[in-house]
Amino acid sequence: MRNLHLSVAAAEDLENILQNTLDVWGVNQLNIYQSLLEETFDLLIMDPENPMVKQRDELFPGNKSVKSGHHVIFFRLKNNNIEIKSTPPLVAELEHKDVESKSKHQGAGGKTSRYPV
Repeated sequence: MRNLHLSVAAAEDLENILQNTLDVWGVNQLNIYQSLLEETFDLLIMDPENPMVKQRDELFPGNKSVKSGHHVIFFRLKNNNIEIKSTPPLVAELEHKDVESKSKHQGAGGKTSRYPV
């Protein structure tokens, strides 16, 4: 069975995501969103090549991403384990795509978790 490892950046991202969700939306939404993130992690552990996963070698070789709620989880497979690199907001990912698209046209981001944060 695969293991899931969080980088320091990913752990900080997740801590910020959960704290912001609690502060803005409350405990109930925190529990819902945390469950959604955990389901995404479970999906990656079971099938890191599932159809929701996108290859993202333009960021670094072997990088993959999957959308989870309003965030994008960046990860790679290493020794058959999942390494989560970061989990920026989807807005950052869309801004990255917008910059990438413009540059191409011009020629030139409550409850106890099973995953520690």
